[in-house]
Amino acid sequence: MNYWETRKDGCQNPISKARYSVLVWEFSMRVRGISPNYLTVGIPYVENLIMSVTKGKISSSQSAFRKLERAIVMSPKFKNNILKEQAIKAFRTYEKKVGAIGKPGLWRRSYDILIKKEFVTHADSLFQIIINELEERFSILTQPTETDGLRLSDVEVAFEPLFEHYLKIKDDQNLIRILNVLESADRFKMKSCSAMEGIHWLEKLRDYEIISGLKEDAEKLATDIKNLGPTAIKE
Repeated sequence: MNYWETRKDGCQNPISKARYSVLVWEFSMRVRGISPNYLTVGIPYVENLIMSVTKGKISSSQSAFRKLERAIVMSPKFKNNILKEQAIKAFRTYEKKVGAIGKPGLWRRSYDILIKKEFVTHADSLFQIIINELEERFSILTQPTETDGLRLSDVEVAFEPLFEHYLKIKDDQNLIRILNVLESADRFKMKSCSAMEGIHWLEKLRDYEIISGLKEDAEKLATDIKNLGPTAIKE
């Protein structure tokens, strides 16, 4: 414990400072029988998690997101709203930095972490900003490009959280709207893909419509899927 405390205070690299800080934080009660000081251990731990990313010390985006998520999770424990806001701001800044349109696994992190885990609520202005960003991505991705055409797997990365959100708040108008946009994208893709792939996308769309309670629309899709069967068999 003494060594970890010495290293925590002596090293300059924020990654190392965070590593030794969390060791002191986690083991202080077990080893010494006393709770660690959140002012000298807990808050510096979170601050250095943030700095390890903002100062460019982390090369892996997955690792960077994990550290920033940890900072967001830990900051409320210290009842420090400013620290929480700093962690969320760093998270959002990093997401915008690495979340290019062609990397959908990176740019929906705000929804997956901040909204789904309720670090940002409906009352926060950031909540609607994140939803609007997903709407923008969804709109862009449902427009075919000359180079990539239409990548439905990317489209779904934007569609799924929007579908989940509108379903949860029972916004039927927006739910039907995005389902119609997704169907148009599916139909466009079917002009250039195999019948088997077309069946795959229509089945997924049908599942969404069943969940939404759109029974008649789902039945129409079931007919379309059935009609594609003979062509898929011949391929």
